[in-house]
Amino acid sequence: MKEKILSVGSIISSFFASICCIGIPLLSVLGLSGIGLSFAPVITPYKNVFIVITALMLGVAHYIIAKNKSTPKTTRIILWISTVISVGFISYSYFLER
Repeated sequence: MKEKILSVGSIISSFFASICCIGIPLLSVLGLSGIGLSFAPVITPYKNVFIVITALMLGVAHYIIAKNKSTPKTTRIILWISTVISVGFISYSYFLER
């Protein structure tokens, strides 16, 4: 259960890390562009903090999974999917800045 919470938490924190680049278009599609435009400048200075939080959450989740060999396969799949999503969010925001 801890692994699932850490996986979802890492996706949320990686989304916050890339809110300046991903958040505004995503919220615009949902019809909430005003929220994205008002929220992005506030959270952008903390981008590196959210990246570190994401890495720590994923690291702890992978450590717990590696230590506990009886973890269900679905939990492992959820963890790897969240890892790919988190890396995608973070790398997309860096490539968009350059």
